[in-house]
Amino acid sequence: MFNQLYTGPTGTDYMGDNNNLAAYAFVQSPPAVWLCPSNPDGKQVSTWRTSGQWGKSGISHYAMSAGAQYVASQNSCSQFVYTNGYLGTAAANLGMSYDGREISGPFGYKAWAAAIRDITDGTTNVIAMGEVRPHCGIYTGQGPWMCCAGGVAFTTPTINFPTCPGEAGITATPTSGSPSGCNNPYSASTAEGFKSKHTGGAHILLCDGAVRFASENISYDVYQKIGDRRDGAVVGDF
Repeated sequence: MFNQLYTGPTGTDYMGDNNNLAAYAFVQSPPAVWLCPSNPDGKQVSTWRTSGQWGKSGISHYAMSAGAQYVASQNSCSQFVYTNGYLGTAAANLGMSYDGREISGPFGYKAWAAAIRDITDGTTNVIAMGEVRPHCGIYTGQGPWMCCAGGVAFTTPTINFPTCPGEAGITATPTSGSPSGCNNPYSASTAEGFKSKHTGGAHILLCDGAVRFASENISYDVYQKIGDRRDGAVVGDF
């Protein structure tokens, strides 16, 4: 299994290689436990993506949390774009850094993850991972073992923000810039969040191992605070 995950034609420090996904046998057949049993999407891939490797990678309905991260405007969408992140603790765009000081949540876009000592808000108050719908975002659509970003999502967009092709009036074959705006899988600040097919919210896993159902109507402020691992804010019930 180690060789299937880590070995390929080019050496990287990630679990996968964007240019040669077919070389990773494990990527092609993800374990069934990575699929939500109540999600009818199944192993739906990003059929709207017409170039590159997207749609060939392994699929997972779960992603690690990079928290209340700064996500730059894309596709003419400026919603949920906060310089340095909503709480001022997340300067790296998409968590694209090896420096944990620039990353809000327990996991980064690249090969960085927090130790328990880095989760100073307490493991009961911080999201470790949650549900995603891979074909609804340009990065989550790359799969859990993609080169850089496939394994993370952010609390930056609200839960279940509509970006899924073929749903909520969104074209089934969107492209970068068309339609322009936030309801598009190319709009990272809205698309790369936690999403599910459950009515009213999505399941999240906290850093202490507890699973909670988070309402899509959760206070945005509270949601960002449980996304961040070290903001020092007091979080009530959610």
